[in-house]
Amino acid sequence: MNRMVRDDILIIVGDQCTLEALSIRNTLEYFGYKVQVRYIGRPHDFMNILSMENKVDFLLICNHGQSGGFVMPDLGEDVYQSDQPRGLIQISDLTNRVKLKDAIVLSTACGVGYETMSKVFLEGGARAFIAPGDYVEGSAGLLFVLQYFYMYLLENNSDRAFRSAASVDRETALFRLFK
Repeated sequence: MNRMVRDDILIIVGDQCTLEALSIRNTLEYFGYKVQVRYIGRPHDFMNILSMENKVDFLLICNHGQSGGFVMPDLGEDVYQSDQPRGLIQISDLTNRVKLKDAIVLSTACGVGYETMSKVFLEGGARAFIAPGDYVEGSAGLLFVLQYFYMYLLENNSDRAFRSAASVDRETALFRLFK
């Protein structure tokens, strides 16, 4: 396992997800992955990262999810731009805005692992979209991500890495893979 990994990972860090993202970053860097981290504050920060055509192998979204959307922090009205969504970034906010170049997208945001959300990412150029289809216990999300990347490191196969990570317990089994 001492092989040098050239896979690039971009982590988008949402509100109140810093500890999860830093735990993941430290472990993935220990594994040998090259990791970049971007913190978001406003909804447009999130959407702009998704539309920048980042040349990364993996895009990891560490964020909270609710009702099928990505939760954004509540900000003062003077911070928002007129066309910026408030509260949740929904599928309609992302449609035709996601521009990825063959990246595998993995999200820990609860409840965004549905075909309609995956379609936005896949049509935007993602090779795969992985996310929980329901509310997953936070530690299980962290465990899923670490197991996934560990197995990917060993086998260089996303499907097998997904199956291994999803098979840990009933919480990690809430993650779904879309291609």
